[in-house]
Amino acid sequence: MDAYWDRHAGRSSPELDPAQLIFAAPLRRAAAGRRVLDCGAGAGSLSACLAPVARRLLAVDASPAMAARARTFFPDIDYRQADVLTADLGEQFDIICGIAFLHEIPHPQTPSVIAFLDRHLAPGGFCWFQENSFFNPMARFLRTHVVGRYGVPQYGSAHETPFDPERWALYRAAFRHAERSAEAFVVWERVWTYFIRRGPDAPWRSLDALCSHLPDAVKLRTSYIQHIYLSRDVPKREAFEVLF
Repeated sequence: MDAYWDRHAGRSSPELDPAQLIFAAPLRRAAAGRRVLDCGAGAGSLSACLAPVARRLLAVDASPAMAARARTFFPDIDYRQADVLTADLGEQFDIICGIAFLHEIPHPQTPSVIAFLDRHLAPGGFCWFQENSFFNPMARFLRTHVVGRYGVPQYGSAHETPFDPERWALYRAAFRHAERSAEAFVVWERVWTYFIRRGPDAPWRSLDALCSHLPDAVKLRTSYIQHIYLSRDVPKREAFEVLF
């Protein structure tokens, strides 16, 4: 996985996109004065958003090239190359977060990631991740049978699989509080990214913004993006206190 991102580190943006900003907004409020670990930190966009308010922020990524890229944008962030399947960082964090991180871990290695989270999550802490979703049947079909074929690009590594029910069951078994949500709705922007790729993407993002007002149950079944909340002892509403 790290070899792929070494070759494609340039794809990682130092800026958060609109869906990522929605994901980061409650996280930034919750991170104030707390210890935060950003996993699969890429070019450092989420870390840069959280660092000004966090008491301690550590960013980790398995790719040396990605770590080097992040340091060029954000030299003041504590950014460490580390493989979460084996790493022991020697400290615990109140919040562990990441964007497009969990779905890069194949199903057989998921228990190792859960052990990593358990080892580094402080009592009273929580995890918050933004991931691709495997719960939309059409997205599942396209991702499995079309992406990477017929001229349709594949933007993730060979390990990347939209976060699916099988892996979700492992997280639910490991954490007392495990919740999926879709505060950020993304479908039409992905249609533009994979199939159209010409003209401005702003109208497609506007369609996603309109669809963000759909009922939560509908968004969970249709959005290409989902949010994952995990904690041993803190419900999501209590962790964020506002918005949800």
